Amino acid sequence: MHRAPSVSYPVGRSRNADLLVLIIWIFGVGSSVFVSIRFEAFGWRQASLTLGVALASALALRDFSRRAAPAELSFDGQHWSLSGSTVLRTAAAHVALDLQSLLLVRVIESGRTRRWIWLDRHAKPERWRDLRRAVYSRAPSAGSAAGSGRATSTGGHQPLS
Repeated sequence: MHRAPSVSYPVGRSRNADLLVLIIWIFGVGSSVFVSIRFEAFGWRQASLTLGVALASALALRDFSRRAAPAELSFDGQHWSLSGSTVLRTAAAHVALDLQSLLLVRVIESGRTRRWIWLDRHAKPERWRDLRRAVYSRAPSAGSAAGSGRATSTGGHQPLS
């Protein structure tokens, strides 16, 4: 069984991710306005609630996109680290959304909060396939280190025989 390659990939603000989140926000606000208008008793309370939710979510989205500080996500073949932090055996990267050229990944490091990051193919196209192989690879276990070559029961796929 082959191991995933070591890879370092830039993390930061992604125009594609910003566009995706903006489109979802527009559909959400549009749906809210449509439902509010369809009520027979649409008044100032419903209008102010819809406007308040739209403004609050827009401010939250703006704050989220501004916090996307440049960093480096690294995989050494066994462990993940994020931007110079110490490599911890408990560090993990989990794909939450895969749009082929855009990945939403949750990075969890022991003793730190979870961090959601967008990985965009346009940031470093020559390393994109290596990154995808790394995020979808299973962490090595004691059985695989001994050369058993069998998939573990961590939810991975069994090899074809």
